[in-house]
Amino acid sequence: MQQDEGLGDGTCSPIINVQEIVRSGAENVPERYIRNPEDRPKSSEISLVPDDHLPIINHGAEEALPKVKTAAAQFFDLPLSEKKKYAMPPDYFEGYGQDDKAEDRKRDWIDLLWLLTTSFGEAVEEYATEMQRVTYEILGNLSLLMGLELHGEVKQGTRMNYYPACARPDLVFALSPHCDYTSISFVLQDDDITALQIRANYICDYLNL
Repeated sequence: MQQDEGLGDGTCSPIINVQEIVRSGAENVPERYIRNPEDRPKSSEISLVPDDHLPIINHGAEEALPKVKTAAAQFFDLPLSEKKKYAMPPDYFEGYGQDDKAEDRKRDWIDLLWLLTTSFGEAVEEYATEMQRVTYEILGNLSLLMGLELHGEVKQGTRMNYYPACARPDLVFALSPHCDYTSISFVLQDDDITALQIRANYICDYLNL
């Protein structure tokens, strides 16, 4: 089998591509994406997400934000044959696709590009540099407040998520719970799509971001 030249060397994992499922006109959600009834989203359940979501202003990264949004949109608009060149290699968490080592695990209804380095173009590099600066400022001040050392090692990743429309959103998760395992996350949403919501405990309802 011929290898695609992507972000790393070696044979790439098969691409799991939700976008192509939607483009094919499939009317049913593939079984691999359908959550068990007890795991499906419930509008009545109490959220476990704390109310610690805060908009960031005066961050100094205004010029980088539209550039990285454009770069992400251009990537996901590419034909699948082009996106395969950035396929996620086995045993590595960088590249295009989903980590699918667990055969019995349900897939998220999402396509993603996960970047652990800033080598994917000027726009992403600029954005990652700016977010690293903001991260240092926030975590540095939190460290001082807790009596810790100001400087420490910070590992950073950039992930671009694409959420294709789903005919049965009640059966799937676009993003599984508890998969955001970082100390701090910056969420940058597309200007034209405002479907991202968070559950606010203090009003027991969802808020648009």
